[in-house]
Amino acid sequence: MANHVRFGYDPKTDDYKVVKLTRILQPPGMIWQVEVYSMKKGSWEFIIQTFPLHLTQISDLDDETCADGHLHWLCYCDDLEQKQETIVAFDLGVDTFNEILFQVLYFITNHHGSRFNYLGVLAGKLCVMSCVDHGECEVWVMDEYGVAESWVKQTSCVFPV
Repeated sequence: MANHVRFGYDPKTDDYKVVKLTRILQPPGMIWQVEVYSMKKGSWEFIIQTFPLHLTQISDLDDETCADGHLHWLCYCDDLEQKQETIVAFDLGVDTFNEILFQVLYFITNHHGSRFNYLGVLAGKLCVMSCVDHGECEVWVMDEYGVAESWVKQTSCVFPV
C-alpha cells in the first residue's frame, strides 16, 4: 500500500482541501482509493470518480503543486516499450481527475543518459523543469491552463561542472 497526499486551495469554492491517494494491491492488479478532506465541511469523503487506472506509479520527486485550483501529480504508465509520463490534475472545485496533455514531454533533445522531470508553479502557472544527468535543464510553463498547445519554454541552463 502506498499513500500520496496533496494540499491545495480552490479559489472558486474558497476551500482548502487535502487529497489522499492510496494504492491498494488487489490481485490480479491494483486500485487507487481517493479520499478528500474539505476544511470548509470539516470532514473526509471518498471520491467515486477514480484515479486513472492505467497509471501505475506517481513520482516521489514532486512537492505540493497547486495551480488554478487544481492539484497535480507527475505519473507513469508502463507500456511494453517504455515508461511514459503524464500529468494528472485533480479539480478541487468539483473533485474530479483529468489528464493534462503534455505534447512535448521530453523537451530536451539530443541527450544521453537519464532525464528527470519535476512539476512546479511559476508565477501562478503550472510548470515543468526537465533536466538530464549531464546538467542541462529547461523550464516550461503552461501559459493557458488546460491547453496543451500553450506550453512555452521560459528558460534553459546548464549547471556548471
